[in-house]
Amino acid sequence: PRFINRKVVSYLLAFSMALILWALLYFSITTRYDHFSDFGDIENFSLPSHPLQSHADIGDNQPGIALNQLGHTGFFWSEAAFHYRTTLMYAVDWYQDPSTLKLDRWQQYPDGVDAWSDYSLLMEPVLGSLYRWFAGDSQTLIQFLMIVLPLLHVLLLFPVFYLAKILSGGHRFALVSMAVFSTCSLAFSPLLSSFYVKETFSWLLFSLFLIGHFSYLRSGQRRWLGVGAIGLFFFVISWHLAQFLVIPVMLVGALCQAGWGETLVGQSVVVLGFGKRTMRVRSSIAQPLLYWLVLLLAGCFPWLWERGFIVSTPSLLVLLWVAAAVFSESRPSQQQSPKISLIPLLLVSATAVGLVVFTSGLGGDYAHVGGLLWSRLMHGFQKPMDPNELPFAMRVFWVAPFSSPRWQALQAGLGLNGLLLVVATLWAFVRSFRSGLSIFEKSFIWCAVLYFSAFLLVERLAPVFIFFGSVAVAY
Repeated sequence: PRFINRKVVSYLLAFSMALILWALLYFSITTRYDHFSDFGDIENFSLPSHPLQSHADIGDNQPGIALNQLGHTGFFWSEAAFHYRTTLMYAVDWYQDPSTLKLDRWQQYPDGVDAWSDYSLLMEPVLGSLYRWFAGDSQTLIQFLMIVLPLLHVLLLFPVFYLAKILSGGHRFALVSMAVFSTCSLAFSPLLSSFYVKETFSWLLFSLFLIGHFSYLRSGQRRWLGVGAIGLFFFVISWHLAQFLVIPVMLVGALCQAGWGETLVGQSVVVLGFGKRTMRVRSSIAQPLLYWLVLLLAGCFPWLWERGFIVSTPSLLVLLWVAAAVFSESRPSQQQSPKISLIPLLLVSATAVGLVVFTSGLGGDYAHVGGLLWSRLMHGFQKPMDPNELPFAMRVFWVAPFSSPRWQALQAGLGLNGLLLVVATLWAFVRSFRSGLSIFEKSFIWCAVLYFSAFLLVERLAPVFIFFGSVAVAY
């Protein structure tokens, strides 16, 4: 009927889909938590700053505290236990003081460890402070996280919806993309298995960066550039793997600025039309320059400074992007021969490959990430039987979820959606060679292809592949 507003209906369907997914995740998490009730609850106690202080001090119950903040025995373990303990420091007053993180002997005794330099601590203070402000004594921190963490994942549906809508131009296709993303359990399996993991928090920041980045390429509006810069800054400081996840975006940006789009479509100047507005994408230095300043600022944080983030691969790729933008700014706008247009593209491509390969060892103790990918390529994705053929760091990390996805996991976590995601990504890749596509479309498609390739190397990158693949379904 004409009186029905299709946009309103699509937004209601999107909200309903998000609400259903949150309810399913919340039910699954609470059910799993209840299974640990048989092991009993841990009584509230505060940790002293030094492990060798009186055992009575360590085990003393906290009188007058009605809520059990430590939960069922065995629910938090390993990395999740560290996240929860740190969050609890910011959530309540009676637990260990956050100042002890500067020399945390509970993490490593007797020398202690500077948690601010060794770990990316953003999620814990943020969620702990949110609990203090909004929950207080009404519920335990665990109950609060059981509500908030599924919500953080569900909020990813709306970036998928938005990007699919501007890529396809229709709300119906955006709803399809949203449905595909919400039904891929591989995207939220870490939330269900380990519950409190850092990527649940960081993926949302990454999506904020992607929204700003691609919206700026599409419209040229500076507000989107600001959104992208904010998302990039908080994403990079929130998770140590973020510096590797932004590489495809920076790499594609540098190639586009060097004339990649114009070389493929046979034009010397790429002009995007938006009604009465146009934008010469290649002459925009503001985007890579602002990104470089953001990464420079992020590199001053202790946990990134210790790893030389300022001279890491993504930072150098952004500098290459800036150089390509300056070069393209000085080029004449008249029609050039294809051979001349190809020169800057080849130069930037060769330099980018060199940066990715030869700077993969930078980044302190995170150098194992680049080394692991290189070792997997050199050994044909098959872990050698002889352990001496791999350095210790590569051998230790060549395990799930840092190995290639297994067929059984793909079937269980993606089902028929897996085939749909792969076909949509490859079909979008084929279409990217057609003339008339905007830099926004080409950039998104090639980023999707790169993240798909990264997923084939590292199973843990499933959420970002599913994110881009779901959007590509609408294309």
